[in-house]
Amino acid sequence: MHNISNFGGTLGAGTKEECISGSVGAILARDWLTRNSKKATNCLNSFLHGNLVGIIFANQTSSDSKILEEIAEHTSLSLYQNIHLAVDGEIGSDGYFREREWQKHWNDEMFVKWANAVLMETIRNQTSSNIVTLLVHTISFISEALSGAWKLGVKQNETTWLWCTCVGKLALPALSPESIEERKKLWQMKGLRLSSSSMAETQSALMRSFTGSLGGVLPPSPNAVYARNAVVERHVHTPGEVYFPGCTAWWNVQCGLKEMMKIFATEVSKPSSFFADWTADGSTNFREIREVVIETCATDDRYRNDCPFPVHDVVVPIFQSYCDAYFHWYIEIFPRIAPFLDTLMADSATRVTVHIGCDIQPWHIQFFELVGMDSSKVEFVGSEPIFAKEVVLPTPGYSHSPYLNYWNILYLRQRVEQRMGAAGSLSNRRRKILIVVRNKGRRGDTSFFYDSFFQRLYRGLNGTHDIDLFASSNNTLMSCLECQVRAFQSADVIIGSHGAGLSHLVFAKKGAILIERLETSFDSGIYSELSYMVGLKYFPIGKYAHVDAYVDIIQFAEYEMPLKRE
Repeated sequence: MHNISNFGGTLGAGTKEECISGSVGAILARDWLTRNSKKATNCLNSFLHGNLVGIIFANQTSSDSKILEEIAEHTSLSLYQNIHLAVDGEIGSDGYFREREWQKHWNDEMFVKWANAVLMETIRNQTSSNIVTLLVHTISFISEALSGAWKLGVKQNETTWLWCTCVGKLALPALSPESIEERKKLWQMKGLRLSSSSMAETQSALMRSFTGSLGGVLPPSPNAVYARNAVVERHVHTPGEVYFPGCTAWWNVQCGLKEMMKIFATEVSKPSSFFADWTADGSTNFREIREVVIETCATDDRYRNDCPFPVHDVVVPIFQSYCDAYFHWYIEIFPRIAPFLDTLMADSATRVTVHIGCDIQPWHIQFFELVGMDSSKVEFVGSEPIFAKEVVLPTPGYSHSPYLNYWNILYLRQRVEQRMGAAGSLSNRRRKILIVVRNKGRRGDTSFFYDSFFQRLYRGLNGTHDIDLFASSNNTLMSCLECQVRAFQSADVIIGSHGAGLSHLVFAKKGAILIERLETSFDSGIYSELSYMVGLKYFPIGKYAHVDAYVDIIQFAEYEMPLKRE
């Protein structure tokens, strides 16, 4: 097997580069390079002659211009062949499909990426320190000029404005409505999505082939990969290969190859390292060292002291990026443990280790307690690397799509209801409205959800509903996960802004009403999916909608379930 084969590629792309190269951003960037290489060179030339470096470049000979054209052509070809070098940030975003104005911004960003690469290559071909200094400054100026033109739409100066206009006339990638849909599907197949899709579009041929997926309408039942003798950190290293989530779950693109050997490089650098003498000649091969580490740690206990990492018997790694972010942990990461709960919680279960992959927070442990797991049978490890005699890798959690984590989420709901009791049915007398208020943290919404709103909502419903607040500033509530779950279980109506607090919908009662306040047009369909999965009535509402709209929605949704008068 290849050293980075990602367990034979069964769980998706094996490298960050492979993931990016097949993304929509890469397709758009290649198309842009094909259409605009010569035109972009003209724009860059006009800038070099008309701005800060014009004093020097005004005296260019025709051969000098030819050299720049040759460098630009070479750079375009190089970027095309190594497209992952061009696709990041805005270039890698699927925001291209959202609106025309965003496409203009995407074009500017793509030009900046291309121009920077051309100028850096030009610098490497220059001997004059003055020109090099000006070119370095030009790289920064190009980005600032285009940013100002896109954001402000004003003339900075006539020369710069004309040049920005030149960039604005570059050909956008040709996309018909049909091709947009095709590229969206490819984007989804690579696991990079902001909207929901079915398992039929998953990036893994193995997963698409599983029976039980109802023709791709529902995801297949969870599965796992088993291996023996592995170093477990954010990646899982087994003899001859390494698994890392790659683009299986969108955010995990961040865990690229450059991080893969970091723990081995760190180990070798220690003066007391087992490898200190072995690498004294300076010819360090980290992949070879990895194999030696695994072989050393896999030996019997007589030599185990030479293993640089703590040794555990059975390890279940569930790391994914943003494992310290509440929503991603709740919907994408923690549910991965669901297929193992019966085994882990059995009376005969042996002790296992769960490798979380980031610094452990109190609420991480509370989730395991929520499903009734006996902490005496489980050891939790944060971000530190360990060695596993046996490792079980659960199906990756899919980003921003509860639907693709369907079975795991619903099984967790069932488990919690078995332990805490089911949420029950809607009240036919006084009903409870739970309003999620973010009055602490980066996404505050108290400028909208405040006393006047609550009073108008109460009066608008003629006093037939009780209103409870689920406030992020309530430290007692926020420190008790079970209390938060019970609050959602008891609610007949749930109101809240798009955000992680709505993740508790997993445990809301069937038939309850959710009114999700959408703050931007880019808010994804996470909670509409989650509402569908657990049987809620879902209503999105605009950021500045009047309280009367909330009243109308509640009365409409409850029309067939009238309250009985006291």
